[in-house]
Amino acid sequence: MPRPCPGSPPLTSRRSSTDARGILLERNQASLAEPFLPPSARFDTIDPKDRLGPYLLASAIEAREQLRAFSSYFVAKEPKTLQSLEALVKLGFADEPTERRLSLVRRAQRG
Repeated sequence: MPRPCPGSPPLTSRRSSTDARGILLERNQASLAEPFLPPSARFDTIDPKDRLGPYLLASAIEAREQLRAFSSYFVAKEPKTLQSLEALVKLGFADEPTERRLSLVRRAQRG
Protein backbone atom coordinates (compact mmCIF):
# COMPACT_ATOMS: atom_id res chain seq x y z
CA MET A 1 0.00 0.00 0.00
CA PRO A 2 1.38 3.49 -0.79
CA ARG A 3 2.14 5.65 2.22
CA PRO A 4 2.38 9.48 2.21
CA CYS A 5 5.44 9.31 4.47
CA PRO A 6 7.23 6.72 6.64
CA GLY A 7 5.21 5.64 9.64
CA SER A 8 1.89 6.93 8.31
CA PRO A 9 -1.16 4.73 7.66
CA PRO A 10 -1.69 3.19 4.21
CA LEU A 11 -3.83 5.20 1.78
CA THR A 12 -6.87 2.96 2.01
CA SER A 13 -9.63 5.35 2.95
CA ARG A 14 -11.03 8.81 2.39
CA ARG A 15 -9.59 9.87 5.75
CA SER A 16 -6.08 8.65 4.93
CA SER A 17 -6.17 10.41 1.59
CA THR A 18 -7.19 13.65 3.26
CA ASP A 19 -4.44 13.18 5.84
CA ALA A 20 -1.83 12.71 3.09
CA ARG A 21 -2.87 15.97 1.47
CA GLY A 22 -2.66 17.66 4.85
CA ILE A 23 0.92 16.44 5.22
CA LEU A 24 1.79 17.93 1.82
CA LEU A 25 0.21 21.24 2.84
CA GLU A 26 1.98 21.31 6.23
CA ARG A 27 5.38 20.69 4.69
CA ASN A 28 4.68 23.07 1.80
CA GLN A 29 7.32 21.40 -0.31
CA ALA A 30 7.39 19.09 -3.29
CA SER A 31 10.10 16.95 -4.79
CA LEU A 32 10.37 16.65 -8.54
CA ALA A 33 12.79 13.74 -8.32
CA GLU A 34 10.09 11.33 -9.49
CA PRO A 35 7.03 11.62 -11.75
CA PHE A 36 3.83 12.44 -9.91
CA LEU A 37 0.18 13.25 -10.38
CA PRO A 38 -1.27 16.38 -8.81
CA PRO A 39 -3.52 15.70 -5.79
CA SER A 40 -6.58 17.06 -7.63
CA ALA A 41 -7.47 15.47 -10.99
CA ARG A 42 -8.63 18.84 -12.38
CA PHE A 43 -5.02 20.00 -12.31
CA ASP A 44 -4.00 17.29 -14.81
CA THR A 45 -5.16 19.63 -17.57
CA ILE A 46 -3.59 22.82 -16.20
CA ASP A 47 -0.13 23.89 -17.33
CA PRO A 48 1.63 25.34 -14.27
CA LYS A 49 4.19 27.10 -16.49
CA ASP A 50 6.83 28.43 -14.09
CA ARG A 51 4.52 28.36 -11.04
CA LEU A 52 4.96 24.72 -9.98
CA GLY A 53 4.98 25.45 -6.22
CA PRO A 54 1.71 27.42 -6.20
CA TYR A 55 0.22 24.90 -8.66
CA LEU A 56 0.91 21.95 -6.34
CA LEU A 57 -0.21 23.86 -3.27
CA ALA A 58 -3.48 24.86 -4.95
CA SER A 59 -4.04 21.29 -6.12
CA ALA A 60 -3.53 19.94 -2.59
CA ILE A 61 -5.83 22.58 -1.07
CA GLU A 62 -8.57 21.85 -3.60
CA ALA A 63 -8.32 18.09 -3.14
CA ARG A 64 -8.41 18.42 0.66
CA GLU A 65 -11.44 20.69 0.53
CA GLN A 66 -13.27 18.29 -1.77
CA LEU A 67 -12.52 15.26 0.41
CA ARG A 68 -12.80 16.56 3.95
CA ALA A 69 -16.60 16.86 3.83
CA PHE A 70 -19.32 15.52 1.60
CA SER A 71 -20.62 19.06 1.13
CA SER A 72 -19.39 22.56 1.93
CA TYR A 73 -22.67 22.96 3.79
CA PHE A 74 -21.26 20.90 6.68
CA VAL A 75 -18.02 22.90 7.01
CA ALA A 76 -19.07 26.34 5.77
CA LYS A 77 -18.80 27.97 9.20
CA GLU A 78 -15.33 26.61 9.93
CA PRO A 79 -12.63 29.29 9.53
CA LYS A 80 -10.38 26.73 7.79
CA THR A 81 -12.88 26.43 4.93
CA LEU A 82 -12.86 30.16 4.21
CA GLN A 83 -9.07 30.34 4.50
CA SER A 84 -8.58 27.43 2.09
CA LEU A 85 -10.96 28.76 -0.55
CA GLU A 86 -9.48 32.26 -0.34
CA ALA A 87 -6.00 30.76 -0.73
CA LEU A 88 -7.10 28.97 -3.91
CA VAL A 89 -8.33 32.23 -5.38
CA LYS A 90 -5.18 34.09 -4.30
CA LEU A 91 -2.95 31.41 -5.86
CA GLY A 92 -4.77 31.97 -9.16
CA PHE A 93 -5.98 28.41 -9.70
CA ALA A 94 -9.61 28.67 -8.56
CA ASP A 95 -12.25 27.47 -10.97
CA GLU A 96 -15.87 28.63 -11.20
CA PRO A 97 -17.25 26.04 -8.72
CA THR A 98 -14.56 27.05 -6.20
CA GLU A 99 -15.45 30.73 -6.53
CA ARG A 100 -19.15 29.88 -6.11
CA ARG A 101 -18.33 27.79 -3.02
CA LEU A 102 -16.31 30.70 -1.62
CA SER A 103 -19.26 33.03 -2.10
CA LEU A 104 -21.58 30.63 -0.27
CA VAL A 105 -19.10 30.11 2.59
CA ARG A 106 -18.71 33.88 3.03
CA ARG A 107 -22.49 34.22 3.16
CA ALA A 108 -22.79 31.41 5.73
CA GLN A 109 -20.10 32.94 7.93
CA ARG A 110 -21.80 36.35 7.93
CA GLY A 111 -24.84 34.69 9.40
